This record gives sequence, structure tokens and C-alpha cells, in this order.
Amino acid sequence: MLEGERKPPSMRIRSIDYLRGLCILVMIVTHVLSFWSTYDSLWLFIVEGIFFGSVGEVGFVLLSGIGFGFSWVKQRQAGVTTRDQILKSFSHTMILLIFSIGFNIGFSYLEKEEDFGFFPWMILQTLAISRLLALLFTKVKKVPRLLIALGVIAFGSLLLNWINFGKPLNPPDPLLDSLNTFLFVLLYQPLAYYPILVFFPFFLIGSVLGEDFGKVTINQVKPAELVKQWLIIGLCLLAAGLLLGLQLEPRFPLVSQTPYNGRQLIEIIRRNPVLQITAYPLLLDLNSYAWSLFFSGLDILLFLSFFRTLDVNPNKDINQYSVKRNFLNLYGRYSLTIYLGHYALFLLPFELDASILWLVDIGVVLLIYYVILQLDKIGNGKISIEFVIGVFGEWIYKKIKRIATKIPTNSTESLL
Repeated sequence: MLEGERKPPSMRIRSIDYLRGLCILVMIVTHVLSFWSTYDSLWLFIVEGIFFGSVGEVGFVLLSGIGFGFSWVKQRQAGVTTRDQILKSFSHTMILLIFSIGFNIGFSYLEKEEDFGFFPWMILQTLAISRLLALLFTKVKKVPRLLIALGVIAFGSLLLNWINFGKPLNPPDPLLDSLNTFLFVLLYQPLAYYPILVFFPFFLIGSVLGEDFGKVTINQVKPAELVKQWLIIGLCLLAAGLLLGLQLEPRFPLVSQTPYNGRQLIEIIRRNPVLQITAYPLLLDLNSYAWSLFFSGLDILLFLSFFRTLDVNPNKDINQYSVKRNFLNLYGRYSLTIYLGHYALFLLPFELDASILWLVDIGVVLLIYYVILQLDKIGNGKISIEFVIGVFGEWIYKKIKRIATKIPTNSTESLL
């Protein structure tokens, strides 16, 4: 810590780690089904991933936003100035962005992906840019910020249709086609992963949720009152996603045939002779507005359930050691380490049938838990990507801090 700087008090909402652990667990299961499936078994990846995978990826970004908002409240309560909060967040984000660039290069090379473009929206890059964008909204109040997030969800889907999913128009228009391609590459490519215009709203919603529940830990708000407010918000988002994604009137599109998600899901699912479907609801079309509303609402409700169980009414008889190294808790505290590390397994060129994939999936999940458990026993959190980002982020923060002290505070805060 720099001289005269107060350290934020140690506060932690256990439900964030537990639910993050569940999300990363689901993502690992989905990735194993994707990377190690035979051609004819890929349907299993889609059937599992279209719902549970969506819960995992939307939840992971939402929880990152919750952590961002919670940390913001914690530091503000400790007396950290707005400028110092911005500098610290920026410093840590730069390290995350460096990791994301390395990850993107390695992933696109190993997978020989040709549609990644020069700035591919993989999860680490999306989280890093979302953190930077969220700094612009820290002074925006709760309701306007939520409305902005909903507006971005609507605009993101509309723009994707307006630019024809980055494909040439029919008949071709050289000027419009070039503009459409540019916007698609800048904001959506690759569509099958974590396009910023689709996933940033989840982070922004999470930042509001995190700030609200951060106030609970400093006794500014009663937990029951806050849970009730967010229960209404979560149910409204869930209901909106259902109504828009399961439309019954014939004048509205009931199904999705030009997928928002960038994958031909129907073609893959039909590789199973039993699952001969011809269309699926917009609700299950990854990256669509209905999908965004439904799964953001569902993940909010999941968080509230975890919060009530683990933070409002915790079991006081549970041994603290077992809590710290509980399966989901450990997965959550090492989520970035697990996410980056588990890709090393996919260097093994397995092609497995659907009948055995589930057993292998369980084995991978248990193996990762065992490895992380041993690392935690040895290093107590210091052998992790999270720790590296914290250490180097703090180092950059101190360097910038010394430079920023020469700049008047008012001139910096006026930029926000």
C-alpha cells in the first residue's frame, strides 16, 4: 500500500465464489463435450450447451460485474478516492487484457480459427473491455444504468440484423457490405463466443447488483429488502425473455432460422436420428435479445438463491476449512486459473462417442478439483492467475499513482 492509503476491510460475499464456481464447472463440462466429441456426437454438446452452457457463460460475465461493483463499494467505504479507484481498476484490467491477448493468439493458432479477426471477442478480452467501459458508468444511478443495459441488449440484436450478420447483401452493395463487415468484426466477431455488444450488458447489470449487495455488508441496506427488489428485476427479465422467445402470434417470428449464435445448431442436433427438429425458439438462440433477457434473469435468480443460503442464512456449524476448500468455492476462487488451464487438456486429440463422454467429463472435473486443491494447500491462493493479476496490477497502479499525483484531482474526475 502507498503511504497514507487505507486498505479496504476484508469483506466477501460467499455466494459470488460459489456461483462463479458453478458457472466455470458448467463451462468445463460444455467444453469437454465440444472439443472431444466425434462428429456424430456433437449433438450432445449442443443439447447440453444451449441451456446449461448459457447459464454458465452469462453467469460468469454477470458475476464478474458483481465482483466489480462489490469491490467499488468496498473501496469507497474504505475512503479510497474515485481517482484512485479508477487507477486501480485500470491497472488490474491492463494485466487481464495482456493475458487475453496471449490467450486469443494461442487459441486461434491451436484451433486454426480463420474467422477470429484482429480483435477476437473471447471471454478474457470481453471481461477486460467490459471493466474499462463500466468505469464510465460508476456515477450513473441504479435505474438509468439498468435501462442502459437493456437498451444495449436491444440495440445489439437490432444492429446484428441491420448489418446482415456480417455477410454480403443480396444484391451486393460494395459500400454497405464493407461497412457491415467492419462493424461485425469490430463488435461481434467471432459470433459463437463472447461478442462485446451482447455480453457487456450482463457485466453492467452485474455491476449494479454488486454495488447493491456491497451495501449489505456495510449495513446500509437490509438484505431482505434488497433481495425482494432484485427478485422482481430477475423475474421481469426472465418473463420478458420467455414472452419474446416463445411468441405465439403468427405475425411474429416463432423460431430462429438465421442463428444469432454463429453455429448451425439444427444441423448439428439432427446428427442424432432421434432429434429430428426443424426449428427452435428464439429463446434458445444464443446472443438473441430473448436469450439475453431470459438467461440474465435466470442467473440473477440463481445468485439470489445462493445469497440467501450462504450469506443471509449460513450454516454456522460448517467447519471454516471445509467452507474455504469446498468444491464450488474452490472452483470459484480459482475460476480464471481453471479457465485458462483447462484448455491444455484439449491439446490431447481425443474423439469420443456420446456414450463415454459423460464419464470423461466427470473425470476431468474431479481431476481439476484435485489439482487446484493441492495448489491451494501449497500456496494458499498465491499459485494462480488471479494472484498474478493482483500483484502486477498493484505494481502498475503504484507506478501510475506516482505519476497521477502530479495531476490535479478535479481534472481527472471531470473526465468521467
